[in-house]
Amino acid sequence: MSLSQMMMLESDKSRALAEAEVSLTIAHTDPLTQLPNWHTLEKRLAPVMLASVLAVLTLKIMSVHNKQLRLLIKQCT
Repeated sequence: MSLSQMMMLESDKSRALAEAEVSLTIAHTDPLTQLPNWHTLEKRLAPVMLASVLAVLTLKIMSVHNKQLRLLIKQCT
């Protein structure tokens, strides 16, 4: 393979990657507002929502254990 053929392939690859990026942007963005569409928003928020729910549950469990510990300490004194 010659150098010019390799350069042409690299150019084609770069062009294809740029076109793919534009296609993804168009697919995941509202053309009027330039904001993410609902599908993309939900996809991006899902991990954040899960982490938030887990954090709240952890805090709730810690609160219950803390109350139980305070009751035990109160009973022992």
